[in-house]
Amino acid sequence: METVSEKGAVCKHVFCGIDLHDRSMLAAISEDRGTPRYESFDTMEDEGVTDLLMELHELQECNPGSVVHVAYEASGCGFVLLDILVAEGFVAAVLAPTHLPSSPKSRTDKTDKKDALQREGVRSIL
Repeated sequence: METVSEKGAVCKHVFCGIDLHDRSMLAAISEDRGTPRYESFDTMEDEGVTDLLMELHELQECNPGSVVHVAYEASGCGFVLLDILVAEGFVAAVLAPTHLPSSPKSRTDKTDKKDALQREGVRSIL
């Protein structure tokens, strides 16, 4: 049996949730409602942001007409990444930490992977 990707179908949306830090970022990237894959990028140099942009542009080229949605939580890193993403033509949002769902267990059981997945999961509001 052929999968959808083997039949040549393209996705309509690419979702990228980012857990952003001063030194690195972890991106959870998925096509439509597919299972996300994780990519780590170094933010100490401009190369990390450039690599992220290349990855997102490649996905957009592989899926003509798709919309790329990117979200990350507001932090001390500011809005520089947002400005870059918007300038590149992506739909981007910076999320207020106070509006993200959390529980006492989630606060003690935090990982970058879970945070990135939570940001990627905001696809329903983008």
